[in-house]
Amino acid sequence: MTRQIDLSRCVPAVLTAAANRVSHGASTAYRKHAGIGFVDWRIVCFLAAEGWSSGAELAQGLGLDKAAISRSLSALVKQGVVETRASYGRRSESNLTRAGTSLRTRVLRLALDREEAMLRGLTTDDKERLISMLNLISRNLIEIDGSQ
Repeated sequence: MTRQIDLSRCVPAVLTAAANRVSHGASTAYRKHAGIGFVDWRIVCFLAAEGWSSGAELAQGLGLDKAAISRSLSALVKQGVVETRASYGRRSESNLTRAGTSLRTRVLRLALDREEAMLRGLTTDDKERLISMLNLISRNLIEIDGSQ
């Protein structure tokens, strides 16, 4: 007998569907509001918090592949939101420009409103448990896959 998977109860399927909805919906809203996508927004937030960072640091910190980071950084540089500078070896680093800081301020309220709406119905304790569980799942996946 072949075992069937109920995708509505399969954690990887549910997580993937939710992540896709978050990413697609945010990209649509942020593009309409500010001309950037969700990956761009995540990079802007990372640079606002961390300052000058390499592509590898962005990839590790955001859990994205270097190619996605590179494509997004190129677009953000063209928009004047991010600047780059040479670092040691062939490495370069990126940071927000004043326009990037202004963009972050403009998009922040929209991002926070979307998060609040997404989590509607959850208590503060529920939110903390959810974050804790998602972080645990992420750590388990790093252990399983041997990747960052």
